[in-house]
Formats: sequence, C-alpha cells, structure tokens
Amino acid sequence: PPPPPPPPPPKKKKKGWKMIPAENLVAAFGRSADSRVMAFADSFAESVVFFEALGVGVDGVVLRTRDPGQVRKLQRYLDGDSSSGDGDETETRGDTSDTSDAPSTSRQTNRPANPSSNPSKEKIALVPAVVTKVTVVGVGDRVCVDCTSNFEPGQGLLVGSFARGLFLAHSECLDSFGYVNQRPFRVNAGPVCAYVLLPNGLTGYLSELRTGDEVLCVSADGTYGTKTVGRVKIERRQMVLVEAAFADAECEETDGMDDGFDGEFDGDDNNDDDASGFADDASGLSSESSPQASEDDVCVTAPDVHKKKATSYSVLLQNAETVRLVTDGSRTAVSVSAMKVGDSVLVHRLNGARHTGIAISEAGWEER
Repeated sequence: PPPPPPPPPPKKKKKGWKMIPAENLVAAFGRSADSRVMAFADSFAESVVFFEALGVGVDGVVLRTRDPGQVRKLQRYLDGDSSSGDGDETETRGDTSDTSDAPSTSRQTNRPANPSSNPSKEKIALVPAVVTKVTVVGVGDRVCVDCTSNFEPGQGLLVGSFARGLFLAHSECLDSFGYVNQRPFRVNAGPVCAYVLLPNGLTGYLSELRTGDEVLCVSADGTYGTKTVGRVKIERRQMVLVEAAFADAECEETDGMDDGFDGEFDGDDNNDDDASGFADDASGLSSESSPQASEDDVCVTAPDVHKKKATSYSVLLQNAETVRLVTDGSRTAVSVSAMKVGDSVLVHRLNGARHTGIAISEAGWEER
C-alpha cells in the first residue's frame, strides 16, 4: 500500500502573543512539584501579566531592564503594595498588534449562517462609540457563557458595566493562530458583576446565569435571537477596563461651563500611562485627551467646531488575545490586547435605571 501522507505542518504561531501562551504554560507546568515555570519580561507590567496568568501565575520572572524603577515597582507588587502600578508604566495587554479581521476557520464554516434560534426581523440599535481608555485593572472573577449552539463571525452577547450602554462582546469563533482551539459556542463575557442583555428587554448579571437560561445573541447588523446557556464557567483572570464615548446631542450654551473642560476633555494626571486622544470617527468626536469626568455627559469639541455632548460607557473583560469587541468597520472584531484609544466599537444604548433586570424611571439615579 502507498505510504500514509505526511502530517500537515503545524499552524504558524502569531508573534507577540503573551497572555494566552503564558496561560498555556502555567496550565501544563505551573505550580507543580515536578516543574518550575520561569518567564522573561521586559517591564514591570509584563511581569504582572505572567504572575497573574490563570490567577495562579508563573513561579518566577526574569526582569530584563536597566531601569531601577521597574525593579522597585516589581518588588512592591510582590510585597503586596497596591500602589506599585502608579506612574508612567504602560501596561502590557498581551499582543498589541492583533486586530482580528480573519474569518472563522472552525469546522462549522460550511454550515449555513444561523444567527440564533428564532431570529427576529427587528433589529437592536447599535452605535459606534470611540474608545477613550484601555487599562489593566487587576484580577477578577471572569464569566464564560457557553451556549448550546454556535455563534457566527460578527455575533456575540451585549455586556457592560453600566445599564446605560452595553458592548457587543464577540464569541470565540475566530482564529486563535494555533495557541488555543476555537470555542464557537462561547463568549468570554466579563466579570460576575457585569450586565448581560436577555430576551424581552431584560438585563441580568453574569453571575446569575444558569444552565437552561436564555441569552440574546446579537449580530453586528443588529439582528438578534435567543440562545440557550449550556454552561457557565467562572474563573479568576486578569481584567482590562475599556471605556468608550458616543456624541449624542448638541451642548447648550451653559453646558460644561463649570466642568473645567473648556470644550475639551481634561486628562487625569494620575493616569499618565493611558493612551490619550480621540481619533476622528463616526461618532463625531475629536479631542486632545481622554475623558475623566465624574458625570455621564460632558461637552467635547467635534471636528466641525460645534460642541457636542458625549455619553461614556464602560466594560471590564478578561485580558486575553481571544477576547474581542465587535467593531463597525471592515474588521470583524478587535482584541482587547490590541485595542487602542480611537478604535470604534459597537454599543447598544439603554435608558433609565434597572431593578431586578427591568428598566425603571428613578430620580437621582447614577452609575460610574
């Protein structure tokens, strides 16, 4: 008989990935009596990525730096000093070059598109919001929502920190470049405290989801339907905070006069490590620095020189290259590890406060 064909060559690894490879190594060899996992890092922030991988971390880090300040920051971190991250350090969020426009290469790609069970002809309104801040915020209890049917590229769940707006978190159906298998049934949705949009206009906390519950599967074009939850996984992982803003009204002449913005956002002196500056985008915003207002609505200067009122939105997600938000551009989604200020992501805006998941009208309501 003819010899068997040679095995296919291994898939080429994408350069620059840090968090997912670190988690793979910790899962295979970490915290074992038979092995020790050591990592090379070029900065304090990169060291933290390795020490917090899978919530367990590597056994040690070789910090390659000529900056004694980086060494002192790492020492304070290892001593449990929460202030060790202050200063000019730019946090490491895995691969900062990956913007996922690759289509799904899972075994499901030959199946006809199936947005969800009982897809609706109606659409959910999604608007492009400009990313204004991306920063690592420590470890939290992250929720993966595994459904009983697969998502398609461009689909995910609407999640967020505030009831006023939810981000479209993409499923794990896109290519992971050989580091991990695709999970087209899964959405890595954020921490236990995050809101998730449910059928019939309700919201729930990710911590409350159970097997058999229904969630709303939303596509980038706003079409939606329901999916059944098959399993919920909660694990400790490093988190990333993403903030975005959307210009939704013209400012009155008195709006923002006492806010100290003077037509622009003022930066936060305590967050020099955050990237700053809006990119001109479909939201109509342009500014020199990131918003740090205490109110939801602030006045900013738009490219046409008119003052516009912008609403800020926030979401926490796991710091991993496979965690992505859906965009409104040519790319399907952008990874939180590659996201930068000025990127555009899709947000579903909601009105009013929430009580047990039901929208209510309440005076004096605030989220921040």
